[in-house]
Amino acid sequence: MRSQQLQCRIVSASFFLGVLAAVALASNGGATSEIGYEIAKPDGYALWKESGASSLYNVTVDGYGSSAPLLVVLRGSRYQANYDYGKMLGAAAMTNLDLLLEHLLPKALERDAFELFLQWQFDEFLSKQIPQPYKDEIDGFAAGAAASGVLSESQVRRRLQQSLVIASFPGDFKDNLEWLLIDELKDGLHKLPAGLSLDTLRGIAKKWRSTMQCSFYAIWGSRTKDKELYACRNLDWVARSGLATYKLVTVYHIDGTTPHATFGFAGMIGALAGMSAKGVTVHEAGNDNKKETFDGFVWVLRLRDIMEHASTTAEAEEMWRATNNTMGMNHMVSSGIDNAAGNPPALVFETMAGYSAYFRANDPRERSTLVQNVSTGLPLPDAVWRTNHGYDPHLLQTAFDHPVPGTNSEERYMLIAEQIRAFENSQALVGDEEAVALAALPADKGGPVSGFHKCERSNFHDAASVLSVVFRPQASRVWVAWESGEGDSWTPACCGTYVELDLTKWFSA
Repeated sequence: MRSQQLQCRIVSASFFLGVLAAVALASNGGATSEIGYEIAKPDGYALWKESGASSLYNVTVDGYGSSAPLLVVLRGSRYQANYDYGKMLGAAAMTNLDLLLEHLLPKALERDAFELFLQWQFDEFLSKQIPQPYKDEIDGFAAGAAASGVLSESQVRRRLQQSLVIASFPGDFKDNLEWLLIDELKDGLHKLPAGLSLDTLRGIAKKWRSTMQCSFYAIWGSRTKDKELYACRNLDWVARSGLATYKLVTVYHIDGTTPHATFGFAGMIGALAGMSAKGVTVHEAGNDNKKETFDGFVWVLRLRDIMEHASTTAEAEEMWRATNNTMGMNHMVSSGIDNAAGNPPALVFETMAGYSAYFRANDPRERSTLVQNVSTGLPLPDAVWRTNHGYDPHLLQTAFDHPVPGTNSEERYMLIAEQIRAFENSQALVGDEEAVALAALPADKGGPVSGFHKCERSNFHDAASVLSVVFRPQASRVWVAWESGEGDSWTPACCGTYVELDLTKWFSA
């Protein structure tokens, strides 16, 4: 099926639209903006490789050319399923991760120092609270990749371990690094490895993009068609890095756990975004804080753990309370089972080291947050969302970013809020197309804040949208967009093609 250009029109009375809004309001009483992405259904899935009980498919879909996404279905024990994963996709994973490191640090000496830092962080800190089943997965992947002729087991294992550390720095790397090292070196029990200095690390940190950002939402009940639950996750991160060379949907059928899917890139073994066969979705957005640690459960695996074992937000919260945080982040879990039962179906966690605050829809803590004598929260019934700041009073005491009016994170938070209110004011119920539009809206397209409303190639040079995912969990459906292209043809995820996937058959045994 050929993709169709959607004329996605977002109608809002928000003053955050600036000059664009003023012109539109003057002409017709409402600010209208055309975003400009596409939605496409796959034409088919072509079997490419098999290993054990697992299978790898090429997804045939318009909008991605020769870099169309792959879909891998993994079956078996932790070790065996990931052995098959490594055997089929080990080369792709190493290519993605090598390109990412080369993009971040073109100089070999700096890369060597950075890899030394990453491995130290994993060995001394982050590895300590990773449950053994996930370590078995890493071992399986490394063995499978080595069996296919990709490096040695130890080399592949180290690269995967280092990728978990990279994923654990979702926001401002420079400031996060400083506060992380303050936590790790304060008691004298740990020291930098030989050959690595603070000056070297600070020099590396200066080269890391500082404007990485994310967003997510959930919307349901009175605001949606048939009271369906929709949820979204935007990853605005390091663009044009090469990480999207091999785009990947991974469907896990691990013995004794709930089947679940993750959406991202070969080499990232956890859940940047995901949904389970029971309709549990998981989400993340950085919320940098001075209270940082790697003495916790690495978040991309923690979210997979929730999908494997939880059916409801209450179960997810219980699991969350039983494990430890790392960096300051916002997370969300939503549940189709909760929504079907008439229970609140979405729960936000605002986190930092040693502390989590829990939010549901229309929480008064959001409305009562005042910055510069202005209320900077706009909670609503039947919806919850976050960008890159929080609203819990205790967390805000040590947060890097506060919801200051006019800042990027606050503008994107209000952009989502005002669009939800615009749907309400026009009595428009959110369905599939509206849910995708609401996801694409706050994703980073480059340019000024007015640029959020339309994809303009002239702004793409500083865009950062690399992954955008919309979930309809009760129907096991997702819409996934990845960054695509190179050079002047590069397109941010939210301005490209959202691939519509029905995961029902992939979740079946």
